[in-house]
Amino acid sequence: MLNFLKPALFSIVVILSACSSELDIPYKGIELNSLEQTANYFQARNISKKILAMKIRLDEKPFLLGAYDVRDGIPARIPEERYTELLNSAQKNASPLVTDAQPSDVETALEGLRTPQEQISYLTARAIAKSFGKDGIPVMPTSMAIGLADAQATSTPPKISAKEEKQLVAAIQEKIKVKDNDWAENRNQFHRAEEKAFFAENIVKPDVVTLNSGIQYKIVKKGTGKLPKIKDTVTVKYRGTLLDGTEFDSSYKRGEPDSFKLSDMIPGFSQAMIQVPDGSKVIIYIPSLLAYGEKGTEGIPPYAAVIFEVELNGIKSSFF
Repeated sequence: MLNFLKPALFSIVVILSACSSELDIPYKGIELNSLEQTANYFQARNISKKILAMKIRLDEKPFLLGAYDVRDGIPARIPEERYTELLNSAQKNASPLVTDAQPSDVETALEGLRTPQEQISYLTARAIAKSFGKDGIPVMPTSMAIGLADAQATSTPPKISAKEEKQLVAAIQEKIKVKDNDWAENRNQFHRAEEKAFFAENIVKPDVVTLNSGIQYKIVKKGTGKLPKIKDTVTVKYRGTLLDGTEFDSSYKRGEPDSFKLSDMIPGFSQAMIQVPDGSKVIIYIPSLLAYGEKGTEGIPPYAAVIFEVELNGIKSSFF
């Protein structure tokens, strides 16, 4: 999420004027005191070690610049799609990129990330920082800088052991699981509330029929044919949507009708269709528990009510 408390053109110059130490690699003696800090360190260290194994040494200040930019919602200063190309080129060509060059000064970084080393350093940090957002972990540039420094140091022991790495991974996975569970419960509560409000409003609309089960339907065009039975095979054209109009299925898009036994369909669909004469066009409103329930299905979240617009164009009776 962008930090809207900061000006849109927030830049590294502002960072320096507000807190001049932020790009001075402030990791000497800093401890990793939280799961989030350790995750930032761990990911930055491991990725930086892989980059170093390619004989590419990252530059700390452009690296920090990339991390801060992602944290503060600043768009990439150079095209991110160039990252792979830059890495491949750096491996193939002998250049200062593979030396132990000292970090560039901040002015050079601000002038446009000119060298391949600076660009790779910047884009590496952006890639690492953006990966945290997917797991709900905040970007912590200083902890990332510690990871980079440890990865490129020849004598500094890592701040976490292999055993601690495993514990960290397990802790992060548990944090993500809890976060996902919280998100899922909030989503489920939203869909249940949305369904309750929709059906309460829909029940009083003209021409809407409500069955005892809670299923609602509205016949748009009434046919003159017979009513189907639950074991019959029907031929229909249909479109399925969520309550917000999101389409999840449509025979119209496939260009041909579908045929299936009503007994094989979700309860809400089959219970409504046996009320509808052949040749009719109907809109069916199905509560979630008579649709795809607490598990949902592809394109349909758990506890989501659904709407089907259906044209009934044929009934084949079954005697079994």
